[in-house]
Amino acid sequence: MYKLFVSIVILILLSACGNETDRKENSTDKEIKETVILDNSPGRELSYKFFEGRILRYNLKTDLISTQSIEADSSFYTGVKQNAEYVFELKVNRVDENEIAYITIRNNSIKVEGDFNGEKMSYDSRMFYSSRERKLFSDYEALKSKSYNVKVTKFGEVLDISDVGSILNELLEIQEMKNKISKDEKKSLEDQLIMSGIAPLTEQLFRKTTRELLTVGGSWDQKYPSSFAGFEIDNVARYIIRDFKNVGNDIIAEIDGSLSISARGQNDFFEEGIKYHIKNPEVSGYGKINYNITKGCLQDSESLVKMYVEISMEAVDENQRLVKAVKKESIENKSRLKLISIK
Repeated sequence: MYKLFVSIVILILLSACGNETDRKENSTDKEIKETVILDNSPGRELSYKFFEGRILRYNLKTDLISTQSIEADSSFYTGVKQNAEYVFELKVNRVDENEIAYITIRNNSIKVEGDFNGEKMSYDSRMFYSSRERKLFSDYEALKSKSYNVKVTKFGEVLDISDVGSILNELLEIQEMKNKISKDEKKSLEDQLIMSGIAPLTEQLFRKTTRELLTVGGSWDQKYPSSFAGFEIDNVARYIIRDFKNVGNDIIAEIDGSLSISARGQNDFFEEGIKYHIKNPEVSGYGKINYNITKGCLQDSESLVKMYVEISMEAVDENQRLVKAVKKESIENKSRLKLISIK
């Protein structure tokens, strides 16, 4: 089944319309460039208003559709659909002199509905499961009702994620591995848990903005490198202020986001008697963000990312017959975030 951590690639791509965490404090690979400010008005600042004791609750929904096919002498196809819903509570513990907020994030609930090649599954964190079922849903069971800490700047950059030990310990206990790994192995698993599971989810709760004052039509780019299937990828997320609107007593910034990439890598190579041809990955995406300037937080957002990868393979079998196969994989993920309450 597709679990929380198996969805790492698509979640990271979704956060391209957001921000990417570097575990080294006060550093990031993502660079803001080419800020465009239109007209001569003073503009508005898109900054978070963090203060001690502030609590925000968000609902996060993700809809995943993934298909994979292999065409050879016989064909093989898999199809996955998964709808997940999370509720997170963010509590600001303190804000330091550099306006960095120390925030505890707690998961309050998880619901999942999935279809894996026609096999239905569902998960609800309010339910009690057997030991066998807990292993099946171990990623969700480990996260439910657990907390961890983050450091975030006033412009939405996640600097650090820490204190995930309770999540990791629960995961290891469910998998009956708690006393079977070394200290170094546990540290490696913790790093993997943060980067592959916790960070992509966390980055749906924040959007890294620009320090510049913006008016309607103003824009900024975030550029950062990544890698996938041996390709070096340059990602560009672009944001444009479409409008400022009054909603009740609040001023809301309506923001459009888009994602584009350029990929560089070796398309053809030969390994263990097999000739491979990999097409450049195709990735596209868009996002819509409503940012509450008055309250200094995300009001809601929506993202859609599509990815397509195709690999051709050729080899000679034991009868000296040329065998060909083509593997195609497409992933589509929609993410929706909504502010539930704030105090």
